Amino acid sequence: MKKLFKALICIVIIIIGTIICNNNIVNANENISNLHSTTLLTSNVNDLPAITILTPGQGSDKSVFSNNNGEFVYDSNSLIEVLRIYANADVYVADMSSSNTMDSTTFKEFSLYLCEKGNPISGTDYFEYKETLVETICDYTKHSVIIFNQYFSTEGHDIVYRELESLIDSISYDYKIYTGKIPKINLIAHSRGGLINLMYATEHPYNVSSLISMGTPYGGSAFAEITSLISAIGLSSAVNCNSGKDILDQTKQETLRNNWNTMLTNNPNVSINAVAIGSCTSSDYLEELFAGGYVNDELYSLLGISQEDASFFEKVKFFICSLAANGITQYINEHPDVVNGIFKVIDFGIDVTNFFSDDTTVEERQKIQVILNNCYLDYGSLVINDDLFIDYQSQTATGYNGFKVMKKIFFSDNTNYLKVSQVNVPIPHNLEARDEEII
Repeated sequence: MKKLFKALICIVIIIIGTIICNNNIVNANENISNLHSTTLLTSNVNDLPAITILTPGQGSDKSVFSNNNGEFVYDSNSLIEVLRIYANADVYVADMSSSNTMDSTTFKEFSLYLCEKGNPISGTDYFEYKETLVETICDYTKHSVIIFNQYFSTEGHDIVYRELESLIDSISYDYKIYTGKIPKINLIAHSRGGLINLMYATEHPYNVSSLISMGTPYGGSAFAEITSLISAIGLSSAVNCNSGKDILDQTKQETLRNNWNTMLTNNPNVSINAVAIGSCTSSDYLEELFAGGYVNDELYSLLGISQEDASFFEKVKFFICSLAANGITQYINEHPDVVNGIFKVIDFGIDVTNFFSDDTTVEERQKIQVILNNCYLDYGSLVINDDLFIDYQSQTATGYNGFKVMKKIFFSDNTNYLKVSQVNVPIPHNLEARDEEII
């Protein structure tokens, strides 16, 4: 009887100790002033990455990676679910709290939800996500995929970075308490999210195993100056908000690039698998974009055409004449035969001497010059080195050391125009995070 009583006492002590330990972990995340230094790796470790963070772009949330008409849903072909299967992972959403302030010094609170497949959504191939509130990662023996659901999505880089750093530091602290190790992290992002991930990797180089970006504006956006086009494809707010201003700020661009390159120079033993995925647009893709009715009335109106009579040339001419320009007209003026040859190869059916008539303004010629400098022919289709929001040079981290580059050209036969990240015109930039080839 005494032995049984002692055994019961031991069990009670273990249970109470576990509860106290768990409560201390949660409270510690709120109060530890040196949380950052506690979870900072300062040298290489050979551990496999234990956590993958998915970071959406500006003005975006968790639904960027998997949605049905903008609602976050389970899609078996999404990046989220591919990672779940590939890494035998649990999936979580970290909802950053609306009560957080925008200062860059305080810890940012969040709620963590375990995401599991729920009920089917009628009339679709999608399922609901069952989200269960948890205090911390449920199983530290499994890989964890965490979707960073930013709250200050349209604010400047520094504010969103503080959200991300608070999340990763907190998760890493819990992981260290339970396992005795600081976890290695994979960082995957779309658009501006890649810059936020870059900032974390620059400050925590030994914590990061891989840094993968899709359509990230490392060098800004060439399209931002074309206000009429930006408006027609629903991206005005993306350019005019604080995050957009940071993206276009050349000083901030240079600072991010210099900080990254300096970090690599000062830490020659760092081994981050940095991959920048860039997307390009083909005239074949554009033809289906318009012919299939995937654009809005504002964009048709901007071209001055209707869906029924929109010819292939008029569509492509619009994009050619709408690109931002800093170039010169000398090449066009001196080599009309070359330019005309390009048009003939892709069967535009137009004489370049008529196209560049006296009625064409210098500004229009400059814009055409810029796009011709960034075009080439691929399987008979004109390819524009741009995802119609971020130019390819910017997407592929030009000027950054240590990056590998991957390329996706959007043609009509390799594009699912319905799988958009946000409910908007399906330009390649709006398709990248859900594109099955990229995934």
